[in-house]
Amino acid sequence: MDALARAFVDNPASLALIPADSATRRRVLGRVMRGFVEATLRSGTATSVAVDGRIAGAMLAFGPASYPLELRSYAWLAFGPLAAGPRTALRYALADRQLRRLHPHAPHWYLFVLGIDPEQQGRGLGSRMLEELCASADGDRVPCYLETDKESSVRLYQRHGFRVEHDETEPRLGLRFWTMSRSA
Repeated sequence: MDALARAFVDNPASLALIPADSATRRRVLGRVMRGFVEATLRSGTATSVAVDGRIAGAMLAFGPASYPLELRSYAWLAFGPLAAGPRTALRYALADRQLRRLHPHAPHWYLFVLGIDPEQQGRGLGSRMLEELCASADGDRVPCYLETDKESSVRLYQRHGFRVEHDETEPRLGLRFWTMSRSA
């Protein structure tokens, strides 16, 4: 969870959802990621990658039969933002509402979170995990779907066969995001 907190501490979504200094944002992200990991462990697939015995990144995904989440898993998903306080929880709820509106209804693999510790980025670790996810989707003969808040990530996902479905901004947060999909 700490690797994910480090990976997302300066992402546009983190800056919009947790408007605090970097140390506070990282601490809050640790709580948020704990809830996300717990929800994924109950209903999805969590994969991590280690470098020199230390977790360098993780991927949280949901298969075609596991999303949308059942209520118990969704409660864990909400745990992190709720534990971060009411203002943060409200910001997460605004972003979640916007993203849910665009989420596909047909069976698919959903890449929920993919994060690599900044010290380990650029070494192909994220691409390796992404290739595993795409192989699972191809094996199930369903598309992959994701959302991202970083333009540089759009290019990474495009290299793996994803295409932009939507490029939108949540108006109250000023948060720009892209939804992307990849055919099986």
